[in-house]
Amino acid sequence: PYARATFNVSTGLISVGVSTNNGGTNALASIESFANGWYRCRVTVTYPAVTGGGMRINAVGASGGYFAWRPQFETGSFATSSIATTTAAVTRSADVVSISGSNFTGWYNQSAMTFFHESIRQTTTAYPSRLLIWDGTGANQINAYLDAAGNSSSFEIVAGGTSQVAIFGGGGNLNKPDAAAFAYSLNDVAIYYRSSGSGVDTSATMPTVDRMVIGNGWTGPISRIVAWPQRLSNSTLQAIRA
Repeated sequence: PYARATFNVSTGLISVGVSTNNGGTNALASIESFANGWYRCRVTVTYPAVTGGGMRINAVGASGGYFAWRPQFETGSFATSSIATTTAAVTRSADVVSISGSNFTGWYNQSAMTFFHESIRQTTTAYPSRLLIWDGTGANQINAYLDAAGNSSSFEIVAGGTSQVAIFGGGGNLNKPDAAAFAYSLNDVAIYYRSSGSGVDTSATMPTVDRMVIGNGWTGPISRIVAWPQRLSNSTLQAIRA
């Protein structure tokens, strides 16, 4: 079986969309621009059964030549970050993303925010965090995490060392996508889980935070996190978590 697409690395566009055979479905292609003329090209496809595979890169009309760096072939619902290998396949530690300094303060609104996250849980132990926004001490934090043993998604806000909000919902099935949308401002907090559960809180002080960590202890894919620097309505939260 194959899935193939044509990418134009002069324009940064997809010239020919994905084509597949042998029952391939959900085929997608994307191209992402990086610095100095580099692009990350991705193709994903779902097959009912595959016993092996590989990757081939063809240059069409590249009269001056081109560079291909770290081609990656992997099993999963989406392309992950680069996994360094030598002569054999490897399993790398989970990605943990940290955003601080002006990269955080340039977009984060201390008084009101809305987030959507979508992820797959692959653990039944500990308290892995999908999304942690804090000051580095734990006294001030907004944490969307999982009580894995109890199969309960948890949303907590702590300000000045005092718990302000604690809302729980269904953890979702193992190895299945789940999502939640939550928003907060002074005395106005809400979260809606896709799998089950929701909650609101009308008495909450907002913490002062200076960084965000994505995937702290999380062992499954986190496919999307979207942020809005405002408090969206509860009806909008319910619509986007669907």
